Order: sequence, then C-alpha cells, then structure tokens
Amino acid sequence: MGSRTTIVLYRRCEVELCTHSHGEADLQRAFIMCSKNPGHEDFIPVYKFRKEHLPKGFQNSCLMELIQVLSDLTVRVSVQYTSENRPETCPHNGTPYPFYRQRDTNMVRTGTGWVWNLEKFSQMYDMKTCPCLQCRLSENPETKWAEIVIGSAAHVVFDDKEGRHTTCHLFYDKGSTPEEDKCKMIYITHDMELADRLESLTKRFVDLQKILNQMFNSKLDSVEMQSRLIVSHPHGCNKQISIGYYTERVEVKDARNLTRYVYTTPTCPGSSGAPVYVLGRWRGWWPCDHPHSGNSDVNKELNFSGVGLH
Repeated sequence: MGSRTTIVLYRRCEVELCTHSHGEADLQRAFIMCSKNPGHEDFIPVYKFRKEHLPKGFQNSCLMELIQVLSDLTVRVSVQYTSENRPETCPHNGTPYPFYRQRDTNMVRTGTGWVWNLEKFSQMYDMKTCPCLQCRLSENPETKWAEIVIGSAAHVVFDDKEGRHTTCHLFYDKGSTPEEDKCKMIYITHDMELADRLESLTKRFVDLQKILNQMFNSKLDSVEMQSRLIVSHPHGCNKQISIGYYTERVEVKDARNLTRYVYTTPTCPGSSGAPVYVLGRWRGWWPCDHPHSGNSDVNKELNFSGVGLH
C-alpha cells in the first residue's frame, strides 16, 4: 500500500532532517555538537516535562495528559533510500528540492512523524487475510492485522519507494537507542496489542482536545493561545518537547481552510515532519494536522510548518 505523507508548501528555508552514516553514534554526536541550539536548553525530554513548563493559565492536568498522548503518538522516522523521482525544484517557488542530488542513493536521514490514523481488520471484512507481502507469500497468512497511517512532511518520505526503505520507531522517549517496538511505513502490523494501544491513544487525543476547546474557549484571543508546541526527535535522538509562539498564520491561496504557521518554537535537524500542536485551532476530526517543515533562511529565529487545516 502507499505511504501517507503530508504535502509541504516551501518557502525559502532549510529543511530539518538529520543525515548520518554511522548509526546511533553519529546522531548522539550531532546532538552534542549542535550549532543551532547549543545545549538544547529550550528542549525538554518528554519524561521530564512538567506543568510548570506550560504558559500560565494553561497549567492543568488535561493539557498535560494531551501532551503525553501526543508524545506517545510521535515517532522517529529513519529513511535509508532517496527516490529518483524527487523533483529538481519545489513546485511552488522554484527553490532546490531537498536531496535531489542524492537521488537513487542509500544515504540515511532521520526526521519525525506521528500516528495520524489506525484501522484494524479481521476476517469479517472483504479481505479475509492480511494483504502484506509476507502474508501473500505465506501458506498461513494472518487473519487479523492493522494499518497504521504515519503523518510527516513530504521531504522526509517522498514516495512509495522511499516508504519501503523507511522505519518508524515508537515510544523512543529516553536512552541512547529506540525501543524495539516499530512499524514500517507500509503501515501494516500483526501486533494487535500495539494496534489496540495506538487506537486507544488516538481516541483519547481527540476526546482531550474536545475538553480543552470548551475549557479555553474564553481565552482564544489571549497571547497564550498563540502557543505552538512541537514534539520531535532532534538529531534523531530521544523525544523532546519545545514551546514557542506563532508570529504569522498564512492562509494558503486557493485552498479552503488550509494554513501554515511561522513560529518561534525551537527545532533542530531531525524535527522535520514533527507534529505542530496548535492550541485552540481545532476544527476538524483530528486536532494535530501541521507538520514542521523547516527553518527560515532569512531569520534563523523563525521556523515554519507545512500546510494543515486551520
């Protein structure tokens, strides 16, 4: 099946993927030697995140739980191939498209994504057995499976060819290497316990956002409501949370309800594709729709998202 990625509208920017050739050691070294955010003082490991890190007036248990759920749904995306189908330039502004010169190579790069949707299947459906390649070749194919949709940015995973060479690491919250719990970007798993856990998380995320919308309805115009929170894997290392404010909300021309944001929320190489949580802007069925896209090459203090609803 095909990859589900988020289309990105580019400005002049530096995309924030982390490239490496010697595995985890390279990533840890890049984290320590980072020039964009030396010391990463504005990044908080998810297991250390507390209410006190939130803006005043928003330090409540409901928002804390939502952030934890979003963190659990955030994944590290590791790509080990660059498709020959990548275009030479970005379609909207003619700037060089990321990794065009590395087409048809096995250069390894790391970004971030998040579990956007999940659907479980069994024999009660028209498809009686799992459609993955392993099951199609097996005499005893699985009769229960789940399809997991990972949202990210298109410059992280460009097409199906790259998707087949991509691994997503779940629950990599601390330590020097990810946990073994993982899924491929073809999004099929036979681990129904994992599927149940992710399904429960996605439902809880939506329920919490409904509560928060009612709770903060009177504060929609406040400065705090301009907060933008990002959960990402900077430099491909363990998951971190960063908080800032948006400076601009851009409505995409000729695209109803599509927007992108410019913000001060700190990011690093490896943050591309991370979920940008926009407090108070939820209007659709899924409260987190904008992927982080890159860092401005005009003002290094600003970062911006790809397109999303509202």
